[in-house]
Amino acid sequence: MKRAVSIALLLVGVCAGIVAAPSSASAAPVTCVGGTSGARAKLTKAMRTAVTNDRKPSTLRIALRDGRTGVECGYQAQSRIYTRSVIKVALSAALIRMRHKQGRPVTKREYSYMNAAITRSVNAAGQALYNRLGSDAPLRNLFLSLGVNGIKYSGDGRWGNTRLSAAQHIKFLQGLTDGTNRGLPLSGKLYLIDRMHNLINKQVWGVGIGVPPGTYFALKGGWGPSQSQPGYIVNSIGVVRPKTGGQYEMAILTNRNKSEAIGKRRLNQVARVMNAAL
Repeated sequence: MKRAVSIALLLVGVCAGIVAAPSSASAAPVTCVGGTSGARAKLTKAMRTAVTNDRKPSTLRIALRDGRTGVECGYQAQSRIYTRSVIKVALSAALIRMRHKQGRPVTKREYSYMNAAITRSVNAAGQALYNRLGSDAPLRNLFLSLGVNGIKYSGDGRWGNTRLSAAQHIKFLQGLTDGTNRGLPLSGKLYLIDRMHNLINKQVWGVGIGVPPGTYFALKGGWGPSQSQPGYIVNSIGVVRPKTGGQYEMAILTNRNKSEAIGKRRLNQVARVMNAAL
């Protein structure tokens, strides 16, 4: 019974809007569920270390699902913040889904927008994708089709202001890598993961940092001014596939960073600790 309650607390969204972060790491404990006690203990220890080492834990959010062991861990994993450029993957997925529903193929130009938006994080390409969608509705339909609920949409066309929690990002990544046609065609999912795997060098930061050489990973980062709070939001989500097989997904979200560079260093530090334990 206690385990069922823990799972519900970790996976069910309980926050409306941007959640006020606690003032200290101790106010928001690391929670791990599923798998064996040994696997849970290992990742709990690693995530606690990552949180303790962070410069400002109250502005940090982490979610992780290890598909090999069944362990799911989170720290402030239900707190939603602006996605910034991370949402470009979902914009691409929404357009692929919309074209499939319309019975129309994705055009070469639309694929070029997706490639630029993901591999180089070109904002103009992200805007072109949103313009094709026409509103938040196709994006909402995409997330719902993948079982991701409770997302906060900007409602004014500012797609980077879509708000997701770390746990919701994990749910999206699971849907994108489930090997099925659920939500959008499998061919589209494979294309998007491939684009996330082939980022230009300057876009490789966050979740993929600290994995052993030659390890497969696919990620997307995003950063920008918070607008509603001081400083910068810097986020990273991604999938890692160790050489030994299997997959795990991770999302690291931060806000109130004094600069983009500081935020990226925080994400890299967390990723190194977690990847070393995985």
